[in-house]
Amino acid sequence: MKDFISPETPPDILFAGPVLAEHVQDCARAFVDFLVMTGRTANFTPESLPAVDSLVKQVAQEIAVPNPPEHLVKGLPHVRIFLFCYIGEVVRRNLGGHWVFPPGGASYLKDVGPARAQLFWDEQVMDALTNPQKSSFVEFYATARSLSTQSLGPA
Repeated sequence: MKDFISPETPPDILFAGPVLAEHVQDCARAFVDFLVMTGRTANFTPESLPAVDSLVKQVAQEIAVPNPPEHLVKGLPHVRIFLFCYIGEVVRRNLGGHWVFPPGGASYLKDVGPARAQLFWDEQVMDALTNPQKSSFVEFYATARSLSTQSLGPA
């Protein structure tokens, strides 16, 4: 995977379509490697999400200090994009749907579950590492599952 993310990458294009489209699987796998490297389990299932929440809280604590380690600051865009892709893949693999990579906006999942829901989580990922108390990917998945199975009503 070529390095398409740098610390200078603006947040509004971090999750944007054309570049991410060719790297989403590699980025999701990179997050699996990151979780495993920290002794956590990652297998693209909802059961792996408590480990994701735990890692997000740990990273948030490590960057919240007055002078966080430079390697963490430089690596933050990578962590965010890898996290974004992993969460998307957990949802897609377990609830269905497909990725949409719009050229000028954040990527998302479309046609998730029987309700064919559209799911966006880019802002949650951006906030997760600065305010992990407000962000739970376990709760996000539960909401996604609920939204994706709601009845569409009469045709």
